[in-house]
Amino acid sequence: MLAALNGAVSISTAHPCATSTLFRFIPRHSALAIAQTNPHPYCLERQRSESHQSPMPNYPMHITCHAQRQFPGTAAQAFALCIDSARFPQWFGGYGPIAAITRVEADGVPRVGGRRTVYNADGSVLHECITALDPPHHHAYTLSGFRPPFSWLVRQGAATWEFADSERGTRVRWRYTFTVTSALAWPLAKPVLAICMAGAMRRCLDNMARALSPEDA
Repeated sequence: MLAALNGAVSISTAHPCATSTLFRFIPRHSALAIAQTNPHPYCLERQRSESHQSPMPNYPMHITCHAQRQFPGTAAQAFALCIDSARFPQWFGGYGPIAAITRVEADGVPRVGGRRTVYNADGSVLHECITALDPPHHHAYTLSGFRPPFSWLVRQGAATWEFADSERGTRVRWRYTFTVTSALAWPLAKPVLAICMAGAMRRCLDNMARALSPEDA
């Protein structure tokens, strides 16, 4: 403990970070220099311990999943298949903890601001809101309404579909970006989404490509 006394400083050993001299009166600036350059061994050990502590990982707040597939037919045909609410449950069969879709109900024709209700095989009900619709090139929507335990990890999803004509038909790219509830949730959500959700997306595109038969095209 440092106590000022008539322009001098008394240094006591009551605190472990003080020097070992008891009630030695020396000029103030000299006392401060000693306290800073000659700390108690306890303080040195504490400083070394704190300097070696591993910082908390700086996890991101978003996890992105990708899937792409070559479709037969034109971009317009692939786009129409993608936004077909009545048939989409046939394509999305789930993967691991990601449940299959059993029914999709739309509130009308597809449009920006339009909403779809997604019913899953595990009893959960999700909600989609269309944020972009540019036939036959681009389709985007948000996904919300997750229930525990998934809602403990993920707050919302944002999906984007892109369609591009190619020599063999149409290249379809599907991307999902999920916002996690906190940085601490990221390590738990990452394998579920990167492995299981991405796997469900790839299977869905495979099923859609096979379903785009000559009569659909």
